[in-house]
Amino acid sequence: MNLKEISSGRIEGYKIDPKLILVEEGFNFRIDSPELLAADEELKKSIIANGVQLPLTVRLKDDKVYVVNGHRRLKAVMAAIKEGVDIPTVPCINEPKGATDEDRVLMLLTTNSGVPPTALEKGAIFKRLSAMGWSNEKIGEKAGMSYKQVENLIGLQAAPAEIKEMISEGTLSASLAIKTMASEGKTEGAATLLAAAEKVRAEGGTKVTAKALTPKAPAAPPVITPPAPGLATGGLASLLNVGANPTPPVQMAQPPLPAPPAPEFDANGNRFPRLMNTPANFRELQDCLREILNVTDVTTIHIMVRDTLKVERDDTKAA
Repeated sequence: MNLKEISSGRIEGYKIDPKLILVEEGFNFRIDSPELLAADEELKKSIIANGVQLPLTVRLKDDKVYVVNGHRRLKAVMAAIKEGVDIPTVPCINEPKGATDEDRVLMLLTTNSGVPPTALEKGAIFKRLSAMGWSNEKIGEKAGMSYKQVENLIGLQAAPAEIKEMISEGTLSASLAIKTMASEGKTEGAATLLAAAEKVRAEGGTKVTAKALTPKAPAAPPVITPPAPGLATGGLASLLNVGANPTPPVQMAQPPLPAPPAPEFDANGNRFPRLMNTPANFRELQDCLREILNVTDVTTIHIMVRDTLKVERDDTKAA
């Protein structure tokens, strides 16, 4: 069998009884939405008044006629027939010779000028082409979109059914859904969007916008525990009986120093040690402190301090 055998006439194509034209299961990508249903109603009225102006693209498969391009027109014709309108034939043309499954899927995207496909519908087409082995780059070239846009729309197909239903109904934009689930993850992002939808409905609204999303609480700042007193902080200052030193760039963990020994007198009766508050001695002490920061042995530290400090003779003799 061929198209000529079932055609009742040919004017730049074929005229075929619409009741003989089948829709291949799972092939049509269209998703019913309020906008699409309204457009379908207008198309039906136009066909009732003026007939089908643009031929349907069809193909033969197992001696049956399947629509390749023109699903909405066929749907509108069948709806008009159901209402009692007499439409015995519709104009049809055969698909291009040698057309492949990839060509037929791509035709759904490139030849649909009546109502452009939505983001979800594009994603369904892209996913189908991807399953056929097409790369995102190749799909983007054919669709006039970037690799990232193709990737996002394919990823949107994995969104929970509630999210896709909101997008189809027009209460949530595809771009906001993609952005939210990309930043928070599919599960948490979907939960955020659903919570926002509940909030919007409670407030009497219908459309979820970025303003309706509950902002994430900022992460708590890390708790910084001050280092235990040691050579790098107050412990050394206490030992040397000088003012507190500035905190060095790197805090080193040091064992606490024992309490300084009581002042002793040498054989001549001089008090030892005692710091002379002169600029030269203070600079020398600073250099010593820098070296002490790299030392962990307490005995060595005491020797370094003793060598650095200047002993002032005291006229007061030990009693």
